[in-house]
Amino acid sequence: MKKKQLNFYLLPSEFEAFESYLKQNDLQIIGSPIESEKTKFVESLEKANGFDKFYIVGKEHTSLIKTRFVKQQNYYVVDVTESAIVELDTGFLNKEENTLTRGRLFFTYESSSNTAKPKEFTESSEALLKWFKHEYKTNDYKDYKPIIVSKNVQEWIRKEDGKLIDN
Repeated sequence: MKKKQLNFYLLPSEFEAFESYLKQNDLQIIGSPIESEKTKFVESLEKANGFDKFYIVGKEHTSLIKTRFVKQQNYYVVDVTESAIVELDTGFLNKEENTLTRGRLFFTYESSSNTAKPKEFTESSEALLKWFKHEYKTNDYKDYKPIIVSKNVQEWIRKEDGKLIDN
């Protein structure tokens, strides 16, 4: 199964430009887990409480979102393999321990049955990852190549003695 992934370290305050890009390109954010099969759109990552994961979907692909029920936890999750959707893990800044976990953007080009996802989806997903690299990538932090470590994170490491966690 063909897939694409981009790993990164960003501080929570850095997602504002990312969210602007999403809005400009008619992309929406979905939070997960959810109580029913009906997806819940998130106004912004900053205001999104109670979600472990996020997904990015084009308005024209919302009908292609597939969920699956997790019986043990009694909730639904978005199925990234079967849906025309980009998975977003923002990472987590633990202020008490002064650590930042790695985030990622991830999508598949086809479903588990090797059925190709819509061309518009794969093109917009590739464009999103390309924009993200252009917006946040630096060549200053070679220890973590090819993971993107933003300039703000590099400064946080130097000034606050922050630690990066590769989960």
